[in-house]
This record gives sequence, structure tokens and C-alpha cells, in this order.
Amino acid sequence: MTFTLPDHVANDAQTLRAIADRHGFDGAGVERLPETGIFNAIFRLGDDAILRIPRHHPDFIAAACREATAVPAARAGGSHA
Repeated sequence: MTFTLPDHVANDAQTLRAIADRHGFDGAGVERLPETGIFNAIFRLGDDAILRIPRHHPDFIAAACREATAVPAARAGGSHA
């Protein structure tokens, strides 16, 4: 059986700069990184942050939403990994 990954969400430079600026990073320093997994497009926002944008598929988006909830909860509970 062959599986085809869904497309990445289209992100132009202006949108990526706006996301970086909104979160206090230099929008001019956004750099797309090589693919290392199947879920996300990965961008460097300066030296201290990564922006991950899930592929255009409900399962991938739902996984990102779960992670966005679980990680802060785990950190609040004392986990720093």
C-alpha cells in the first residue's frame, strides 16, 4: 500500500515574518529547515526558537493542538524535558 503525505500549508515570507514579529522574534531571520519528520514544516526563528507548522490534514493539525495543550501542562507539573 502506498501512502502520500498531505501537502504542507503554503506560507509566504510575509506571513512567516508576521508570525515571528508577533511573538517577539526578528521576522527577517526566519529560515526553513530541512525536513526531519513527516508532520511539520520547520522554521528557525533566530537562535532560540523553532516554528512548526503541521501539514494540511485534520489528523496532523489535531496532533499539534494536543501537543500545544499537553506541553504547557507538563511543564506546569514540573517536567522540563
